[in-house]
Amino acid sequence: MQWGKVFYIFFTLMSLTTSAAFLYENSLVALFIAGSVNVVSTILKIGVRNILSAELLAGSLVADLHLIPAFFAMKFYDRFGYRGSDSKYLYDHRINDREF
Repeated sequence: MQWGKVFYIFFTLMSLTTSAAFLYENSLVALFIAGSVNVVSTILKIGVRNILSAELLAGSLVADLHLIPAFFAMKFYDRFGYRGSDSKYLYDHRINDREF
């Protein structure tokens, strides 16, 4: 058994499942875990030479470029009163402040 390949596939699947978990949970902790596991997965993908390795690395880099700024944006919005999954609050607040 090739342990390097096992770790590579483990972190690739772990990055997929933690990203999906963030979409379900929508919390700052889930986003941090998804981003950090995805960065580890990206580092492991560098230097791999098999079928579709360039496409997998490119997809992982795109996911990093989405998850890392999303973490900072969510942290910024959380500091100024944004409540994660409570988008109804934001929508109602915007409608109630509008003058007709």
